[in-house]
Amino acid sequence: PARLQAAAALAGRFTAAWDSWSWRQPPAAWLATLQPMAAASLEPVLSQAAGTRGVLAQRAAARQTATATVTARAIRDLTPGSVTVTVTVAQVITSSSGTSQSSAAYAVTLTPADGGWLVWDIEPAAAGNT
Repeated sequence: PARLQAAAALAGRFTAAWDSWSWRQPPAAWLATLQPMAAASLEPVLSQAAGTRGVLAQRAAARQTATATVTARAIRDLTPGSVTVTVTVAQVITSSSGTSQSSAAYAVTLTPADGGWLVWDIEPAAAGNT
Protein backbone atom coordinates (compact mmCIF):
# COMPACT_ATOMS: atom_id res chain seq x y z
CA PRO A 1 0.00 0.00 0.00
CA ALA A 2 2.58 2.67 0.95
CA ARG A 3 4.82 1.51 -1.90
CA LEU A 4 1.94 1.61 -4.36
CA GLN A 5 0.95 5.06 -3.10
CA ALA A 6 4.51 6.20 -3.76
CA ALA A 7 4.33 4.78 -7.30
CA ALA A 8 1.02 6.52 -7.97
CA ALA A 9 2.37 9.80 -6.59
CA LEU A 10 5.46 9.59 -8.80
CA ALA A 11 3.29 8.78 -11.83
CA GLY A 12 1.27 11.91 -11.08
CA ARG A 13 4.33 14.16 -10.67
CA PHE A 14 5.89 12.82 -13.86
CA THR A 15 2.71 13.24 -15.90
CA ALA A 16 2.13 16.78 -14.67
CA ALA A 17 5.72 17.65 -15.64
CA TRP A 18 5.36 15.82 -19.00
CA ASP A 19 2.32 17.90 -19.94
CA SER A 20 3.66 21.24 -18.59
CA TRP A 21 5.96 23.32 -20.80
CA SER A 22 6.68 26.82 -22.02
CA TRP A 23 7.84 28.27 -25.30
CA ARG A 24 10.50 30.08 -23.24
CA GLN A 25 11.78 26.87 -21.67
CA PRO A 26 14.76 25.25 -23.41
CA PRO A 27 14.24 21.54 -24.16
CA ALA A 28 17.10 20.70 -21.79
CA ALA A 29 15.24 22.32 -18.89
CA TRP A 30 12.09 20.27 -19.59
CA LEU A 31 14.26 17.14 -19.77
CA ALA A 32 16.02 18.02 -16.53
CA THR A 33 12.66 18.03 -14.75
CA LEU A 34 11.72 14.57 -16.05
CA GLN A 35 15.05 12.71 -16.00
CA PRO A 36 15.35 12.15 -12.23
CA MET A 37 11.96 10.39 -12.31
CA ALA A 38 12.66 8.32 -15.45
CA ALA A 39 14.39 5.02 -16.07
CA ALA A 40 17.48 5.26 -18.29
CA SER A 41 15.64 3.29 -21.01
CA LEU A 42 13.08 6.11 -21.33
CA GLU A 43 15.66 8.88 -21.82
CA PRO A 44 15.99 8.52 -25.63
CA VAL A 45 12.21 8.89 -25.98
CA LEU A 46 12.22 11.94 -23.72
CA SER A 47 15.10 13.51 -25.65
CA GLN A 48 13.26 13.00 -28.93
CA ALA A 49 10.04 14.48 -27.52
CA ALA A 50 11.90 17.49 -26.13
CA GLY A 51 13.54 18.36 -29.43
CA THR A 52 10.69 18.02 -31.93
CA ARG A 53 11.45 21.11 -34.03
CA GLY A 54 8.00 21.58 -35.54
CA VAL A 55 6.35 21.48 -32.14
CA LEU A 56 8.91 23.84 -30.63
CA ALA A 57 8.49 26.30 -33.52
CA GLN A 58 4.70 26.20 -33.19
CA ARG A 59 4.90 26.84 -29.45
CA ALA A 60 7.31 29.74 -29.95
CA ALA A 61 5.25 31.32 -32.74
CA ALA A 62 2.09 31.23 -30.62
CA ARG A 63 3.97 31.95 -27.37
CA GLN A 64 2.34 28.91 -25.78
CA THR A 65 2.69 27.84 -22.17
CA ALA A 66 0.98 24.78 -20.72
CA THR A 67 0.31 23.88 -17.11
CA ALA A 68 -0.97 20.43 -16.21
CA THR A 69 -2.65 19.46 -12.97
CA VAL A 70 -3.34 15.86 -11.95
CA THR A 71 -7.07 15.29 -11.45
CA ALA A 72 -7.12 11.51 -10.92
CA ARG A 73 -4.86 8.47 -10.45
CA ALA A 74 -5.75 4.79 -10.45
CA ILE A 75 -3.71 1.60 -10.47
CA ARG A 76 -4.37 -0.15 -13.77
CA ASP A 77 -2.04 -3.15 -13.61
CA LEU A 78 0.24 -4.68 -11.02
CA THR A 79 2.90 -7.33 -11.64
CA PRO A 80 5.90 -8.41 -9.55
CA GLY A 81 8.15 -6.20 -11.71
CA SER A 82 6.01 -3.16 -12.46
CA VAL A 83 2.92 -1.12 -11.76
CA THR A 84 0.91 0.80 -14.33
CA VAL A 85 -1.01 3.84 -13.14
CA THR A 86 -3.63 5.68 -15.14
CA VAL A 87 -3.16 9.41 -14.61
CA THR A 88 -5.69 12.01 -15.74
CA VAL A 89 -4.52 15.59 -16.12
CA ALA A 90 -6.22 18.89 -16.84
CA GLN A 91 -4.05 21.09 -19.05
CA VAL A 92 -4.39 24.84 -19.47
CA ILE A 93 -2.62 26.27 -22.52
CA THR A 94 -2.07 30.01 -22.65
CA SER A 95 -0.95 31.60 -25.91
CA SER A 96 -0.87 34.93 -27.68
CA SER A 97 -4.38 34.16 -28.96
CA GLY A 98 -5.96 33.24 -25.60
CA THR A 99 -6.40 30.32 -23.25
CA SER A 100 -7.70 26.81 -23.85
CA GLN A 101 -8.27 23.82 -21.60
CA SER A 102 -8.08 20.12 -22.26
CA SER A 103 -7.92 16.87 -20.40
CA ALA A 104 -5.86 13.75 -21.13
CA ALA A 105 -5.35 10.34 -19.59
CA TYR A 106 -2.00 8.56 -19.63
CA ALA A 107 -0.89 5.06 -18.72
CA VAL A 108 2.36 5.39 -16.77
CA THR A 109 4.36 2.23 -16.12
CA LEU A 110 6.85 2.29 -13.26
CA THR A 111 9.51 -0.21 -12.26
CA PRO A 112 11.21 -0.65 -8.89
CA ALA A 113 14.61 1.04 -8.53
CA ASP A 114 16.82 1.58 -5.48
CA GLY A 115 13.99 1.15 -2.99
CA GLY A 116 11.68 3.46 -4.94
CA TRP A 117 10.24 3.71 -8.44
CA LEU A 118 11.20 5.06 -11.86
CA VAL A 119 8.95 5.76 -14.83
CA TRP A 120 9.62 3.16 -17.52
CA ASP A 121 6.97 4.26 -20.05
CA ILE A 122 4.21 6.78 -20.67
CA GLU A 123 1.52 6.47 -23.33
CA PRO A 124 -2.00 7.74 -23.89
CA ALA A 125 -4.18 5.58 -21.63
CA ALA A 126 -6.20 4.31 -24.59
CA ALA A 127 -3.03 3.14 -26.39
CA GLY A 128 -1.57 0.65 -24.01
CA ASN A 129 0.53 -0.18 -20.98
CA THR A 130 -1.97 -2.77 -19.87
